[in-house]
Amino acid sequence: MPVNTHITEDFSKETLQKRKELQGQLREEREKGNQAFIKNNKVIVKETKENEKRKRDSSTSPGSITQQEGKKTVIAPAKLMRTDPFAYMRSRSHSLTEKTPTQHMA
Repeated sequence: MPVNTHITEDFSKETLQKRKELQGQLREEREKGNQAFIKNNKVIVKETKENEKRKRDSSTSPGSITQQEGKKTVIAPAKLMRTDPFAYMRSRSHSLTEKTPTQHMA
């Protein structure tokens, strides 16, 4: 389809006149924040509802863990129980070395 082509629906002159009259009401409803559209020569209005279920609950930051004990607040670092990967690989590298075969005495 060429770029400068515009497609419209074919309506009778009466329908086009009625829809032109409804444009003002449609604009007012949209300014109020409602969802509005024209269908069958009528303005259909759907009120926007707040969907609380999709909001994420506020939670504490994963960077610190806060515990309440009376009036005391304890903040633990995020990397408290994390192992050092270099130390882990260093200890495994010793097990990969070639072992010399031992001679058995009979």
